[in-house]
Amino acid sequence: MMSLKFFALLTAALSMISCIENPAKQVDSKSYEIGKHQLLKSANQETSSNPTGWITVYLASWEHNAGTPYSNWGSLTASEIDLSGITHLIYFAMNVGEDGLPGESLDPADRYNFTTDRFRDIVPVAHAQDVEILFSVGGAGNYSGFNKAISSEQSRFRLIQTITHLILMYDFDGVDLDMEPIEDRDRSNYSLLVKELSSQLDQITTRRGHRPLLTAAVNSQFSLFAELQGYFDQINLMTYDLSGPWRGWQTWHNSPLFSDGIKFESTGEQMPSVDLWIAYALGAGIKPSKLGLGIDFYGYIWNGVSEPGERWSFLSPPILEQEQGGTPYRTLYKQFDLSQAKWDNIARVPYLSIKNPSQFISFDNEQSIDEKVRYAAERGLGGVMIWELSAGYITNYQDLTLSHPLLEAVHKSTVRHRH
Repeated sequence: MMSLKFFALLTAALSMISCIENPAKQVDSKSYEIGKHQLLKSANQETSSNPTGWITVYLASWEHNAGTPYSNWGSLTASEIDLSGITHLIYFAMNVGEDGLPGESLDPADRYNFTTDRFRDIVPVAHAQDVEILFSVGGAGNYSGFNKAISSEQSRFRLIQTITHLILMYDFDGVDLDMEPIEDRDRSNYSLLVKELSSQLDQITTRRGHRPLLTAAVNSQFSLFAELQGYFDQINLMTYDLSGPWRGWQTWHNSPLFSDGIKFESTGEQMPSVDLWIAYALGAGIKPSKLGLGIDFYGYIWNGVSEPGERWSFLSPPILEQEQGGTPYRTLYKQFDLSQAKWDNIARVPYLSIKNPSQFISFDNEQSIDEKVRYAAERGLGGVMIWELSAGYITNYQDLTLSHPLLEAVHKSTVRHRH
């Protein structure tokens, strides 16, 4: 039952988001009525899960070529995306404005990435392959807007209504929260967002007949997510980007499974690893069944070093080559002979070591993915999460027009280790 205060806020919010595709423009009369959707019972209600564990995959909106006049760029069309073996697709990402409305226009004519013509193209494709599709809000680089949006009751409410509107108007199956970082000062406001959003999601069903899903991408604040885990269907750990050419560091893998006995020479502390991050999350009290292990379809090219564990002068650190936060596997495959990779028996991941000029290339392959999926199954984790779908698509791979060897490895390993 809505309070009078809540109803008043709802009326105001719906008025504001009636022009959500472009806040500066009026759009057509399409809208929704929450009252038409069934009230569900509990924010903590368990949703059905794949018996083999979830395989949740992100797709970056800028990599999706919708083939429309305004969204005709990107590496993949919807017809080229093979979602077999995937349980959930997360469409990335709505930029959060300080007022709780989209920080960038959703109108295709304004030429941003996350736009309504792309929604209309990708959502039916996912549903036709029986894959639930969510959209993400936030992401790295959107901290300022996200932080301010959740800091007041009114802007937090507008954000919740924006999310609800997108779910119902464009047939999404839920929403993924990706606030990076979550500072200690944000804990209270983030908790309020999760609880208020969950309460709102309780009041609706999707067109496919269930309560919208609520997931999160996480790389810190594990104790906070232990407190909030009852509200989430998935808590997916970003167990990658675990190294860099930072002061006091040494060369290390992007997403090593283990780091037993490998320590920073500067501090004596253990080097980061997937296993260490999982241990932190479980130690904080998050249930294994709520956790997803993150797998990265990006790698890193380090210039100026050639082996894991190398140190460098403060005046001449190694340089990372990056394409939007790393180098896609598809680029690594075309640029290097990955069959020549070495295998780190401790970290359980491959790498390339090139001496002239010195390069250290860190990435995942079919073997390391199999070990990570097996690790997730043996520890009873809820599933795996992948960043990002398009990075693993390769044209002319082994004489195939278009192939996705890493995603196929995830699916095969999941079937092998979960059954």
